[in-house]
Amino acid sequence: MFPNSFLSGFQTEIESLEIQLAERREVVSNVKADVKHNKEILAKNNKEINAEQSKSAKISKAIEEKKLKIQELKHKITKVCLCNV
Repeated sequence: MFPNSFLSGFQTEIESLEIQLAERREVVSNVKADVKHNKEILAKNNKEINAEQSKSAKISKAIEEKKLKIQELKHKITKVCLCNV
């Protein structure tokens, strides 16, 4: 039906494509591994950022509480000073 050289050409092309496919699959596998690694790093960084933001929020709240306490004490001092006049 088809000459052997014609089929042989197809066989060579198939083998070449199989090699290319294997190479591409390896590349994809490596990229997936890199993406997984980067996602792990990103998750770790996000966790650290969230922890630091939480600490920052607690410190900010403590500062505001201290400012209110200072205002309260200043008011008491002023009140005592005015009463002693």
